[in-house]
Amino acid sequence: MGAEFTPGGAFPFFGVDVEALGGAHVSLEAIWGREADLVCERVLEAKTPEARLGALESALAARAARAVDFALAAFADPSRASTVADVTGRLGMSAKRFIRSFTE
Repeated sequence: MGAEFTPGGAFPFFGVDVEALGGAHVSLEAIWGREADLVCERVLEAKTPEARLGALESALAARAARAVDFALAAFADPSRASTVADVTGRLGMSAKRFIRSFTE
């Protein structure tokens, strides 16, 4: 099972210099460490293709939630005075994607 991201769409899930990964096949374990093993176990334990996809989707949603947590912390810190553009730039996501993630 794999996932393909649109340009700029992977940073919230991986938190690495995703441009350096462009076009390369990289194991999830190389990026997520032990968490990758747990995700793989959940995917392999799922009985149906839909359940497997759901397990992967849940893992990615948890990562997206961390991006929202980062944004909330940035907005709450008066010493940063962050704008939406600042935060989306740091996250590597479009404003549209950020708003959708934040809303969800």
